Amino acid sequence: MWQSEDGKLRPFLCTTCDKRFTCRANLIIHARTHSGVKPYECLICSKRFVTEGRLLRHQTAHTQMNSGLDSRSVHRMKHLCTECGKCFASSSALTIHNRSHSGEKPFECTICDKRFSRVGHLARHTRIHSGEKPYQCSLCGKMFGRSEHLRLHMRAHSGEKTFECPICKNRFSTSSSLAAHRRIHTGEKPHKCTLCDRAFSQYGTLQNHMTVHTGEKLFVCSVCSKAFTRMGSLARHNKLHSGD
Repeated sequence: MWQSEDGKLRPFLCTTCDKRFTCRANLIIHARTHSGVKPYECLICSKRFVTEGRLLRHQTAHTQMNSGLDSRSVHRMKHLCTECGKCFASSSALTIHNRSHSGEKPFECTICDKRFSRVGHLARHTRIHSGEKPYQCSLCGKMFGRSEHLRLHMRAHSGEKTFECPICKNRFSTSSSLAAHRRIHTGEKPHKCTLCDRAFSQYGTLQNHMTVHTGEKLFVCSVCSKAFTRMGSLARHNKLHSGD
């Protein structure tokens, strides 16, 4: 059963390069070498890493900078934020950081006039207008306009679920999925209908409900083009074609 020369069982296969691994976690980490996904971000300098271990090693550099114990730290302490005490490797990094305190947003979108504190954020925003999608999934070819969306998409391939419900321990691939799930435990229904007194835990459920008021039929049968106001009605209709 997928036994290597060292005698270890390696049942987890990378579908890109055929390399095998002893556990799913190692396969997930390896898959990021193909996708370029770096899910662990340094909260101080925004640099991203493939594994949590590499992030932790990187963060020790910031700890040393703040300790002032060596010449390198002393040099970097010259770029110290007087507001929050964080220090940076360069004056330009400090300048960008200072905008988080001042609220300065020098970069403006020429289409909608929205402003940003970083040129990278402006570049990412302009893709909303242009429709450009520069980030491609190496496994299925799907394109994305933002690297964050690609990272979330890659979890569909890897099965990675980093967000855990503290109540029932179920795990989810995105923080938004976890937030929606937690409403099962809390009973929270933040999405309220503006036309009646009903409220829903999921925004998608609210959208489906609104068709009751509007009469809009959003769900169309791909076989006969008949339209329905509810997804459940379409599902029942599809059984007529499938014979289920």
